[in-house]
Amino acid sequence: MPLLKVMALSVIGIGHSYAGASASQVIAMDSHKRLEATVAKDYLNRIAVTNDRITQVFGDEEAYVIQVDENSGQVFLKPSDLNGSKPISLTLTTENGQTQDLTLKPFEKEASTLLLKPTIKPGAASADEPGKYETPHQSPLEKSISIQEKMIQAMKMLVLGQLPPLEGEAKERSCPEGMTMKGVKSYQVASFKGHTYEVENTTETLMDIDDKSFYQTGDLALSFQKRVLKPNETTVLSVITR
Repeated sequence: MPLLKVMALSVIGIGHSYAGASASQVIAMDSHKRLEATVAKDYLNRIAVTNDRITQVFGDEEAYVIQVDENSGQVFLKPSDLNGSKPISLTLTTENGQTQDLTLKPFEKEASTLLLKPTIKPGAASADEPGKYETPHQSPLEKSISIQEKMIQAMKMLVLGQLPPLEGEAKERSCPEGMTMKGVKSYQVASFKGHTYEVENTTETLMDIDDKSFYQTGDLALSFQKRVLKPNETTVLSVITR
């Protein structure tokens, strides 16, 4: 089974120009449904959540190019040349604990703005609240969907802490020179395992995180909370393994 990279938000400045006026779409969020929206095939499209900030995006990173404005929590996304006009499946999580599955359909059109409107107040209890994980027969790895979708859903639940925890720390892993890694927790992901680690930059310079340097045999999916680390800064690595 090939490794699926599950992308966290990259720290990249927004400096692109957009073609024409941006057409806005306002959609009410629903954590129990996969919402559909149209996006421009050839331009960056803005995605934002009203009165909230997008913190992570899960999806197949080969299907799109993504940038983020850290100050506002907005995401700017463009379908990749490889993806073309094929629908793009994403899952967004926000600072206030909202989770939304999206299917974006690329078209030949001007740059688009997608505004997601939360349906519950920040801090209110929801079915996606961490700790309320699914029962075994509801595991995302046992549903009748593609393996890519299964891995995306499983990684989303792992990052949010919605999987049954296992005793003890995560198993040891090697890491690139200039960084240290400490096991935090392990989780049951159907017949697989999920692990979380704290990764620290021990150098005196900025460090860019490269998935390939962290990959180990048996890994199915990797997700980093941050992609660029300052000296002595830490991030969380989430891994699904066989």
